[in-house]
Amino acid sequence: MKNNKSPLSRVLELVRLEKSEIWSIYFYAILNGLILLSVPLGIQSIVGFVMGASFRASIYVLIVLVVVAVLASGLMQINQMKIIEKIQQRIFVRYAFSYAATIPKLDLKKADGIYLPEMINRFLDTTALQKSLSKILLEIPTASIQICFGLLLLSFYHPVFIIFSLLLVVILWLIIYYTGGRGLETSLEESSNKYKV
Repeated sequence: MKNNKSPLSRVLELVRLEKSEIWSIYFYAILNGLILLSVPLGIQSIVGFVMGASFRASIYVLIVLVVVAVLASGLMQINQMKIIEKIQQRIFVRYAFSYAATIPKLDLKKADGIYLPEMINRFLDTTALQKSLSKILLEIPTASIQICFGLLLLSFYHPVFIIFSLLLVVILWLIIYYTGGRGLETSLEESSNKYKV
């Protein structure tokens, strides 16, 4: 029952099975990032109109556009969550059938040195996998696209912000590069130790 694949390769294999849905999630994240980028610009314009004490019809149109943008952003997030829910259901079914097919085939003589309840309890990690995957699929695409669009917009204000944006991207990459591997090892250690309790 020992799996020799690395955790990253197992996650990538799981993601490969749901490739079309993940592309849909990224598509909605891109649309959501563009829409949410217009909200601060719209609010900035509304504040500019109010500070200038010019209440024309254009301010009302701008308010309606900002409200519509927020509603559209909410619809994008709902669609993302629907897709993620379908992925979670398929993951649960896939693992349930896998365990249902594997358990009757266990050779109890060969599995004598293995604590079988521990192996069966690993099925309960499916819910943790579902929650983690939903966080990864919902939060990371939306946040990364909003960061990219925000830094791009920021660079239009002044050329100094281009350097600042590049510096932020390099620092983020360095943090992930130097701490990501150790974080994964610690997480795997924690996961293995909880079964020893």
